[in-house]
Amino acid sequence: MATTFKSKDEIIAQINFVEYALSNGYKIDKEKSTQNWMRLDNPITKDRILVKAKANTYSNVDNDSDKGDIISFVGNRISGSVSVDKSNEAFYKSLVKLNEFFGNYINQGKSEAILDKDKYLQKKETLHSLQNKEWNHKPIEDYSFLTNERNISLNTLKLPLFEDKLFNTYFRLDNGHIITNVAFGLSSGEELKGLEVRNSKQKSILGDHENAFFTNTKGMNKIDGVFYGESGIDIASYIELLYANPSFDRSKNYCFLSFSGNLYDSKMKNIIEEISKLPLTPDCKFVSLTDNDFDKLESKKPGKNYDVLFTASLINKFITPVEFTSNDTFYNFTFTKKEDLNTENVKSVFEQQANNIDKNFTADNRFGKYVVVKENETSITLNIPKSIDLVQTNFKEFIKELKAERLYIPHKPVHSNDWNEELQRRKGITAEKKKELPKIEKVKSYGRKF
Repeated sequence: MATTFKSKDEIIAQINFVEYALSNGYKIDKEKSTQNWMRLDNPITKDRILVKAKANTYSNVDNDSDKGDIISFVGNRISGSVSVDKSNEAFYKSLVKLNEFFGNYINQGKSEAILDKDKYLQKKETLHSLQNKEWNHKPIEDYSFLTNERNISLNTLKLPLFEDKLFNTYFRLDNGHIITNVAFGLSSGEELKGLEVRNSKQKSILGDHENAFFTNTKGMNKIDGVFYGESGIDIASYIELLYANPSFDRSKNYCFLSFSGNLYDSKMKNIIEEISKLPLTPDCKFVSLTDNDFDKLESKKPGKNYDVLFTASLINKFITPVEFTSNDTFYNFTFTKKEDLNTENVKSVFEQQANNIDKNFTADNRFGKYVVVKENETSITLNIPKSIDLVQTNFKEFIKELKAERLYIPHKPVHSNDWNEELQRRKGITAEKKKELPKIEKVKSYGRKF
C-alpha cells in the first residue's frame, strides 16, 4: 500500500498508463502499435484501447465516449466492464485503486510484461532511427544471440580482433514483431560494404556479396597467420577455443576471415586483394577452418570447395600462375608456367595416388577417382576428382611438391561438423539439430539468402 495518498495530478504524472494496463491483463498488439500510439487488447473483457504514450491518455477503439486519462480509464471500468461513469464516487474509487497500485508499483520489480514492453519500445525506437540508414544497422550492443544461443563468451567478442567489426541490425516481421540480429561486417579496406547477418531464424547477406569478413588488424605491423572459415560464428568460436589453448602463442599476430556465403571467382579476387594489403610475413601460414560437412555428399562439400578454390588463388598469387575451373566431376588446375614445376615429381605424386586408389577400391568402384595429369609443351593440367576427399587425391602431397605447404594447413573440427558445435561440445552443451529456417521478411534489405 502507498504510505501517502496521492492526488489526481500525482497519479497521472507518476503512473505509466501502458504499464498499468499491462499489469491488469492487457496485451500489446505489436502489429498495430507505433512509437506514439500503443494498441492494447484485454483478451478476457475484449476491451480494445489506443494509448497515446507520451501524453499518458487513451481512447476506446469501440466506444468514442470512453477516453481521457488514467483516472477516467479506471473509473469507467469500476463495475468490471466498460461503462462511462463520471460520478464523484467513480472518481474516488479510481484514486483509491490507483494508490494501491502505486504502492506496489514503486516497491516491486517490474513484471515480465512491462519488461517486454520496454524492450519492444527500445527496438521500435532503434528501428525508427535507422529507417534512412542502409541495412538498419548500428554498432553492436545486444550480444545475446552469440552469447546465449551460440555460447560464445562475451570476453571473446570484446577482444580487439572484433573491434568495430560487429553490429546489430533489425528486421520487422509482418505481425509487427521486431527481430534483433547480430552481424559481421563485410569490408573493403576500412569501408563497410555489407553484413553477414545471423540469428536463430536468419542467415543472410545484406549489401555487397563480393566481400568477406576480416577481423581487426589495426596496429599489426606483421601478420604471421591467416585463418579462414565459412561463417563469422565459426571464426568467433574458433578464436575462443584458440585462446583457451595454453600452447597458443599470443606474441604473434593473426587475421581471421569468413567467406560469408558462396565463394566464386570475382569474390575470390576481392579477398585476395584484401589479403595482399596486409603486412604478411614471408612465411605467413594459411589455416583452413572450413567444415567437415559430415552430412553432405563428398562431391557437394562446400568446405572442400572453399579449400581448393582458396588454395588455388593463393598459389596463383604467391607461387606460380594457375588457371582454375571446376565442374560437377573435377577441379581443374592448369599451370601455365610449366618450368615452375618439376614435372617428374608431379607425375610421381599422382602415380602414388593411382596406386592408393587401386589398393583401397574394388575394380568396379575406381572409375572417376584418379587424378588425371595432362601435359603439353607449355602447361600442365590436373583434373582432381570431387568424388573422393582431398586426402585421397594426394592434394597435400602435391602442395608440398610445389613448396606451398604454408598455403594449405587444414584444421578441422574434431568431433562435430563446425567450430561452433565443437565449442559447445567442449562446454558440455549438446547442440540442437539444425532445423529448416523459416523465411523472414526484411526491412530495407539489399541482400539475398545463402
